[in-house]
Amino acid sequence: MPGGMPFGPPSGFGPRPASPIARIGAAVTLAAGLIVLFCSLLNLYTVTVTPSAADTSNYNDIPSGTVDVGIGFYNVAPLPAPVTALAIPLLMLVAALTALPGVLGRGAQGALVSAVAAIASTLLSLVLMIANPLPSVELSGKLATDFSKETNFSSIDDLVSRVVDVGPGAGLIIALIVGLLGSVGAVLSYLQIGAHKPAGAPGPVGPVPPAPGAPYGQPGMGFTGQMPRIADGPLQPGQPGPGGPGNQPGAW
Repeated sequence: MPGGMPFGPPSGFGPRPASPIARIGAAVTLAAGLIVLFCSLLNLYTVTVTPSAADTSNYNDIPSGTVDVGIGFYNVAPLPAPVTALAIPLLMLVAALTALPGVLGRGAQGALVSAVAAIASTLLSLVLMIANPLPSVELSGKLATDFSKETNFSSIDDLVSRVVDVGPGAGLIIALIVGLLGSVGAVLSYLQIGAHKPAGAPGPVGPVPPAPGAPYGQPGMGFTGQMPRIADGPLQPGQPGPGGPGNQPGAW
């Protein structure tokens, strides 16, 4: 409008739009979290027992074959899973939920939390990948001597390592690979949101001149720098009132 204040907020205000790369990274994290959640129903570890590997000169009637045992994320018996394994699907679920605003293009809401949760889940999967879930057993005294004499093994751990083979299950392998992809997507989304700055920044707003013909003191139409003269105390006979000639703007 001529002579008036233009409508609309100053440049730089309002919600910051999310870049396409940030939305793609958030979508990858969301998909990774859901995949890990469903794959946690698979085995965390696979245990293969070979009884014939313990065959010695004293025991020659052990049958051949293997026994395959799976340890799940949520197993409590007979071979319970490590308690820390439950944190893997939970952390990826948190990463997926906090990445949802980024998929919807709502800026940086939850991007940092999503990245931290995905990275923590991936590191925990890596730790469980190289860890041994079986306990260590040590014998001493006459019991250790008799055990070594009867089985030709120096310790129970030596026997277990030969008879029992423990490896990561399909669920843990998928959790590590997919969690790594989700971590990359979450970090990329967070970095893109931080680097995406608004096009313009708000500057200082200068004084707006009054509109032509606007009455003095109308709100939003500027200030001329002159104050009306106001009479002190009650009006005396013959004294001009507030609207009289002596109290017009500029009359001092």
